[in-house]
Amino acid sequence: MAYLESSSFVWALGIMQFAGLVSAWLARLSEGSRGQSSCHWLFFGLFALIGVATLLSVSVGLRYLLFSCLTLSVMVLIAVWDFRHEARTRHI
Repeated sequence: MAYLESSSFVWALGIMQFAGLVSAWLARLSEGSRGQSSCHWLFFGLFALIGVATLLSVSVGLRYLLFSCLTLSVMVLIAVWDFRHEARTRHI
């Protein structure tokens, strides 16, 4: 599928990945606010979209696949990792 490797596909992939990382950060920052639900919906929507883009990237080339997989991994880490120090408990 060499026709997928066009500059518009690369730009769309880059914009989707950037938006996905921003949505993960927004989902984390909106914790406890009124916009938490909408930020989570945005995150899950872009997460699914980047998952589909990752599947399409397999046919385009390894370098695009690598960046898509990296974006998915970082989005999961940002969404799951607890950055608050006061939430941690000490165990004996």
